[in-house]
Amino acid sequence: MLAPHVNSFDREKLLRIMLPKIYARSIILYVCDVANFEASIIPEIFAKIEKEHHRVILVANKIDALPAGFKLDTLQLWVKRQISKHVTDVKKLEQFHICLTSAKKATGVNKILTILEKTRNSNFMKDLNHLPKVYVMGTTNSGKSTLINAMLKAKDKKKMNG
Repeated sequence: MLAPHVNSFDREKLLRIMLPKIYARSIILYVCDVANFEASIIPEIFAKIEKEHHRVILVANKIDALPAGFKLDTLQLWVKRQISKHVTDVKKLEQFHICLTSAKKATGVNKILTILEKTRNSNFMKDLNHLPKVYVMGTTNSGKSTLINAMLKAKDKKKMNG
């Protein structure tokens, strides 16, 4: 979404233009680079999420870059703690699903697809007269394109296997 080197004026201008265009009650796939987590956080997105009723799938991507033997349950708790630093209303944390993935190796992609399907069919989306909008957001090199390609490949594989 925004490269770290974008100067603050450009960043503010881009966010001011983009964020209002997000439909209310959307699904946001927020892709973060787990190896560079703090740098891949965009606080303005958290503010937008808190103001409006969005469902968020926080994709902690690139778990394949972690050292061998790294415990994923420990990482899951750490990511949740990091998110809680940016969300002031604790109840809003319920809107977040955390998925640990390697888009490159397609690890965790089926979990994301399952959550998307469940969210789409949930009471949260029931009275919408259209399918919910899904936004894929994240900083440069967080793995957004690789994730989308992995999701498309996994969805095609599911269709072929029935």
